[in-house]
Amino acid sequence: MKLSSKDKTITKLALKKLQIGADAFNLWRGSQRKRQIQLFNQNFDGWRLDGVNFLGTKLIGCSFQKTSLQNSSFVAANLNKVNFTGADLTNADFNGARMYQSILDQTIAERVNFFGTMREAWSIKGINCQTCWITSSREENPARHDSFKPGEFESIYGGTKVRIVFTDGIEPIDLLALPFYAKSLLDKFPDKKLVFAGLSALGSPSLEFRVEDAKVASSSTADMQAYFNSHHSEVRASVMALVSNQLSRKDEQISELTSTLKYIAQTKNEPRTLINMGEFNQFNQEQGVQGRIVSKNQIVQLNLSDQSQMAQVAMELEKLLNLVKAIPNASEQDKQSLSEAAAAAKNQDSKGVLNALKKAGGWLLDFSKGVGVELAAAALTKAMGLESK
Repeated sequence: MKLSSKDKTITKLALKKLQIGADAFNLWRGSQRKRQIQLFNQNFDGWRLDGVNFLGTKLIGCSFQKTSLQNSSFVAANLNKVNFTGADLTNADFNGARMYQSILDQTIAERVNFFGTMREAWSIKGINCQTCWITSSREENPARHDSFKPGEFESIYGGTKVRIVFTDGIEPIDLLALPFYAKSLLDKFPDKKLVFAGLSALGSPSLEFRVEDAKVASSSTADMQAYFNSHHSEVRASVMALVSNQLSRKDEQISELTSTLKYIAQTKNEPRTLINMGEFNQFNQEQGVQGRIVSKNQIVQLNLSDQSQMAQVAMELEKLLNLVKAIPNASEQDKQSLSEAAAAAKNQDSKGVLNALKKAGGWLLDFSKGVGVELAAAALTKAMGLESK
């Protein structure tokens, strides 16, 4: 970029002051508050500039490799394509700085204020940053810093941004579905080495990922967006089904607890140490309570020779199958196993039920417990040989 003769003079003065030290530069800079300082493509490698105030300075293309910049200020500075590799940036302030393609590889960035920076395509490989301000301002919230495990800052904020937009808008259920959306895309594109950064509310709501290679990010975005658009409704439906089932289960538990209290109240004068489950279930039917209550130590007594229970097993397996069908990543083998088991249960074929469930994935056991199909969970437990002896 061409500078006027006056700007060149100011640049030379700025460099002379920086050669003397940060204090000399800051004192001179104070007398030049209304003037924009332009230091393009300058080399400050290895210098000691602790406490330097580069407020609003244009430093495009400069190099600060292995430079000591503790307590320095780059507020509102233009740091596009600046190389800070190996620099010590402890306590530095970058609030509002432009950092397009800036390089912060191997820098010490403890207690740095990155809030408000424009960091598109910056590089932070090997950055040492476990405490900083990036989601809130250090000046406004000095006690509310962000904390990261070793390497975590790099994994979240490094690389090139990939935004997958909610083209039909966002609904409250989508907030609960975020981890499911992320997993779906991460599983679909494992070779892209994506890192899920979270939900972005800038412009159109979107899922934000980071990719180390800018070329990979550019070539992958369209495919990722197309995949998300085609599977978005399926993932949302599966999460809605899970939430609905859990809410329904809570209502059942409240009904069961109320029934328990009524039963105890009506029988409180009768000497007994344990609730008679047969009487209790009969009491529930009289009170219009759906389902059965079972003891804590015996959550489900599975009896596949009981025709009425087998009919209930068939219903629960079909319910489980419908929920699994709504999960995009569920395997066809698991769906087939549940379908065969449900058909066998309808035919009172206990052996067929167990043989079919043996082929099901182990994750279905925890899933079935989570969605409240206890008899189906018990059948899975038996088929997998996990019954306690």
